[in-house]
Amino acid sequence: ETTRTPRYWIKPPRRPSARYAWAPRAEHARDRCLHRKGHGVTIEVPSATEVRKTLRNHTVVVVGDSFGLQTFVSLAALLVCGGDDGNALPAGAKFADRSKYHVSLPEYGTTVQYVNNNFGVAATETADKSRDAWYMRDGKKQAMRRQGRKHLVWPYGRGNEAPRAPQHVEDALEEYRERERVTYAIVYGHWLAQDRSDVVFFNNEGKRLMTGKRPYNIYKQTHKVLASTLAAGMRPSHDAVFFGYSPIQSARPGHDGVCAGGTSWSRAAKAGLAAAKPEGDNIHFLDMECPLARLPRAHFAKGSDSHRHLPGGPDLENAIFLRFVECEDARRREAPPRGNKTSASFSASSKLSRD
Repeated sequence: ETTRTPRYWIKPPRRPSARYAWAPRAEHARDRCLHRKGHGVTIEVPSATEVRKTLRNHTVVVVGDSFGLQTFVSLAALLVCGGDDGNALPAGAKFADRSKYHVSLPEYGTTVQYVNNNFGVAATETADKSRDAWYMRDGKKQAMRRQGRKHLVWPYGRGNEAPRAPQHVEDALEEYRERERVTYAIVYGHWLAQDRSDVVFFNNEGKRLMTGKRPYNIYKQTHKVLASTLAAGMRPSHDAVFFGYSPIQSARPGHDGVCAGGTSWSRAAKAGLAAAKPEGDNIHFLDMECPLARLPRAHFAKGSDSHRHLPGGPDLENAIFLRFVECEDARRREAPPRGNKTSASFSASSKLSRD
């Protein structure tokens, strides 16, 4: 499925020889683990052998929108494609049908699954009978393909009802509750970035919210809801890693805090995670803005100012993410997690280079 569709920004042909690397700058004590002994300060996109070693006896649930889907496709391809190390597809590898994005390698005890989550909170759908579909960009309406449905989103709850995470997330928490090592990787935000005809956000009194004016408040609130749900449903040996907002093409280093302390999106995400006040130490923020913003503009897919090619940006995200998983596994072996610790935060602020 990674080679037979024209939608190459989601399922593109892969070039196994493509290699990328970073020289990360540590900002927090935990970042020191990025500087792995014997590897210097460089993080490279790993081979299939390395990915299988890192994810042995591990379940990864990628939760997100189309950017999350890219992250899943990248991680699945890195896991099962031999690449340049000559490692063939493991015996017994299983792929689910189109109704469920799911890859499992029984030989390694590894599962990778994608769960759709466009908004961070539960949403309902209704028929959209309008003739035109549009989104706002720079104060002007831009036409887009009509889907025939409208999403109704209540980030702050509805009346006396508290806001809820998407049902798919709650289902995944229940399905994988008994597994020892599970990591939820959360990537979303672009459905909140501008007003659009097929999405309506409400406050808890039913008044419509214009996302173009207050996207960061909604982003903060949805992070709070999702982090609270994950923290309550995970075991102490599980982790949830929020990747932050994937920067668009115009968000270059130095723009709105990119690679200089964090953008409005990053600040909103971190504030939402802090507001969740989860017990334990398994809610993390792995800020991908700076590494992605340093990618050349040529990495963006044709006709898109936000989605990137594969191989490319999502592979770079996963290389940092996989190093983080290694760090967490090593930390847990040294100091098993306890339920009464303060929530920890982890930030990757990296200088990107291309080999």
